Amino acid sequence: MVNISAGIFATLFYFINRGTERKETDSAYKRALKQSKAIREAKSKPAKKKKKSSFKVIDGGKK
Repeated sequence: MVNISAGIFATLFYFINRGTERKETDSAYKRALKQSKAIREAKSKPAKKKKKSSFKVIDGGKK
């Protein structure tokens, strides 16, 4: 009888602690997801191209 109640107590204790451990890893997991999402978006979006200026340099530059 004592072994059964000890087993039940140990099982309950395990599941309660398991729930508290997940909360700590969830914040790290969320940060990792956010970071990977930002990396994926950066790869899918093309880099901004420089706009050509309508101003032309008259003097200067390499000859």
